[in-house]
Amino acid sequence: MQKTVTKKIVALLAVVAIAIPIAAAAFSGCGPVETPDEIAANYQNLAADGEFEIASGDKGDAAVFSFGKEITFNTLVMREKGSKITQFSLYKDGESEPFYSSDLIEDYRVCSFEPITASKISIKVDACDRGWKLESLEAYMIDRQAKDDFRIMGYITVDSLCAPVLDADEGLEDGSYGDQDGGIDESYTEVFEQVTQFNMIAGVYFKGDGSIVYKDVSNHDGTGEKDFEFALGKLRGMAPDAEIVVTLLGNKNDISADGYDNTIDRHNAAMGDNAAKLTENILAFIDKWGVDGVSFDYEYPSSSKDYRIYGEYLISLRAALDEKYDGHKLLTAAIADWCFGDHTFKKEYMDALDQIEVMAYDLFDDRGYHSTFYKACYQVVENCRKNGADLSKVHLGVPFYSRPTDKDSFWGNYKVVSSVLTPSNVYTFPEPYTNSDGKQGNAPNYFNDRQMIYDKTSYAIDLGLGGIMIWHMACDDTENLDRSLTGAIAAAVADRAALAQ
Repeated sequence: MQKTVTKKIVALLAVVAIAIPIAAAAFSGCGPVETPDEIAANYQNLAADGEFEIASGDKGDAAVFSFGKEITFNTLVMREKGSKITQFSLYKDGESEPFYSSDLIEDYRVCSFEPITASKISIKVDACDRGWKLESLEAYMIDRQAKDDFRIMGYITVDSLCAPVLDADEGLEDGSYGDQDGGIDESYTEVFEQVTQFNMIAGVYFKGDGSIVYKDVSNHDGTGEKDFEFALGKLRGMAPDAEIVVTLLGNKNDISADGYDNTIDRHNAAMGDNAAKLTENILAFIDKWGVDGVSFDYEYPSSSKDYRIYGEYLISLRAALDEKYDGHKLLTAAIADWCFGDHTFKKEYMDALDQIEVMAYDLFDDRGYHSTFYKACYQVVENCRKNGADLSKVHLGVPFYSRPTDKDSFWGNYKVVSSVLTPSNVYTFPEPYTNSDGKQGNAPNYFNDRQMIYDKTSYAIDLGLGGIMIWHMACDDTENLDRSLTGAIAAAVADRAALAQ
């Protein structure tokens, strides 16, 4: 979903005229940042009668908030004046060990954790750019259980299911930092058992004439169709109870070899003049492999015409799936946050989907952090809401990979840093990494650690989202559930469910 300069930079340049106004509207920061009604209207702010005893300081100082009484809570909402704090820790009633640590507060930050009872908390600023000030704090005891159909959806590449396994402990030593290094070992089932739905990607493609082809996996002995069959069988063996949908891609010129030299023209041909043929082949594909549905990851249409062809095709495919399978097959799509809008991916296109997998990453802030809570969680959800998305269909995308803070074309692997990543989420690899152009870089990389993933998952549950989407499973520490990011998602779901009993 974010593999090459051609896919992530050239495509972005192609849509810059569309993306800029949408991004400006979504991230303009106009007006106060309010706690959504899903929380504020349903739960009491237990900090309403409290106050800051200390609200400002510098590095190493702590803000102190007194509730005025002893309360029990599992969620804090904080707002900062500006964005100075880069790392902080929470302590209760003068204790010496923090119960929570993470990065950035900014205009809006939600911190989630197991229930804490305290009359006072300290917010110690472990790192900051310069002097800081906190403006407000809210505390809630949220006991909302995830929806019965809340999905933990993991994207998984056909390549990773066919590839040799990368040992997590050796990654830092041998320089295998990239998120395409290494595969999935079928013995590591504990992590995969937490996933309720998998999306197989990068194995099946379509041509402009509507035909479907399979990619030959270079590190596996077989034709493309045999490689896909092997990967699907392996995944079913590891997660027999999980749903499986398959992404159909139209972005590989060398695989498709159909006379269309770019992704947009291929999509327009297959989903326009050849839509009936493409649908016929998709239905046959579902029947052949017995999968639970299909998905698209179109990055990115460049004009309103391209979006219209794509969106109208999704509506027609939805109708065909419902007619043949009576609503029992899924249609999903991965959509970039900035693609939503009246002239781009419209509400009626979203309504055709069972799931909207919002790619809430590669959204760089001024520091070069690509998936923070404020920009890649709070603002993303509000942008979905503003553009008419049914939040119960939205699957919030979370990255199991890093991006360099200089926006270099490199995607790092969480697996290799799972034992050393600090709460700052920023990590500099011991040796230079190699980007997608074959050049070396050494900029710090921004990850999402277990606490950040836990926070985003809890927030998704609290707002009634349809699920969490993972990009991608081969980046996780599948050998250790306690270090696994998938494990952090499962823990958030379980913790909220336990309180709802």
